[in-house]
Amino acid sequence: MKKIEIVTFHLANNYGAVLQAYALQSILDKKYNAEILNYDNKFISNNYKVFKSINVNPIKTIYHFANDIINYKKESTKVKLFNEFRKNKFKLSPYFDNYNNAIIPIADVYIVGSDQVWNPFLTNGIDKVYLLNCISGSKKISYAASSGNLEYIKNNKEEFFDKLKSFDFISVREEKLKRYIIENGVEPVDVVLDPTLLLTKNMWINFLDKERIEKEKYIFVYSVNNSNKLFINFVNKFANEKKIKIVYFDKHDLNNNYKCDKKSYYSTGPKEFVNLLYYSDYVITTSFHGTALACIFNKNFYVVLSTFQDRLTTILNTLKLNNRIITNMSEYECAINDNIDWQKVNLLLDIARNKSLNWLYNSIESGKNE
Repeated sequence: MKKIEIVTFHLANNYGAVLQAYALQSILDKKYNAEILNYDNKFISNNYKVFKSINVNPIKTIYHFANDIINYKKESTKVKLFNEFRKNKFKLSPYFDNYNNAIIPIADVYIVGSDQVWNPFLTNGIDKVYLLNCISGSKKISYAASSGNLEYIKNNKEEFFDKLKSFDFISVREEKLKRYIIENGVEPVDVVLDPTLLLTKNMWINFLDKERIEKEKYIFVYSVNNSNKLFINFVNKFANEKKIKIVYFDKHDLNNNYKCDKKSYYSTGPKEFVNLLYYSDYVITTSFHGTALACIFNKNFYVVLSTFQDRLTTILNTLKLNNRIITNMSEYECAINDNIDWQKVNLLLDIARNKSLNWLYNSIESGKNE
């Protein structure tokens, strides 16, 4: 049985990051001995600590420290749930946090991805581990890797492509990244589904706790960063018209602007997050993974964006659901009266899922692309 090491953002206390890592390991474990490389990029993980690192600006340091004290209970509960999830769901290699002292287990195949593993803004410059610079003699694959904003890669272009040329097979999550890589002389490159979309609806149902967490009808409201004005206005109008409660995940209860019945579930882990989305009546989000799960569960959903994000437009175009993107309030009436043909969507998702799985398995099983 082939040994596979997955290199991804498994230590970020971010729902999408942890769920995509779980999904990829779950899929690979059906046919291989799959393990997650327990690499800790401190620039990433420090952002999720209960008490954040000291800032060079003393005023910001004081502000963030006071904020961390105020939110200690919420944050520590969330951190605990994420840590428990990793302990129970992940198979991990020995821990390391420094490229120069890397403990790299021997494997037949190393797979980097998914998520924004090639985003230098998130990894504090080009991180050689996520470009498998420390690997030689074994097959190197990227699966649904992402760079986020292409400008970050362009600013590190020479180093990025120097490392990327050693990969045997390359797949990414976005069409724009595919085109950019090919334009710079590295090919072939394929676009595949994010790992969360490789698991079927029944697989995700078996993953979540069957007991419903929130008993009332509700809208699942999830904005990755601070909710912008467009997002807040859309949520308020929709919730008031439907006369329905919202479940949201913002940390700062006093600073949110939701003018309706609401409840924060900020201090929840990945399993609770999936449970709340599955049992919701509607989904309003800015999140890629929130969108992916809404598609899997056939939820009536809306993606509210002030600017287009290629990772979202790529998957929505694949599923012919680009009409679910809201870019201004003038689109509100058309959007809420536009029904989704889930039979057609599910067929398109099955086709894309099979294509992505075939690419993944064929890349693992075929000879090195030399």
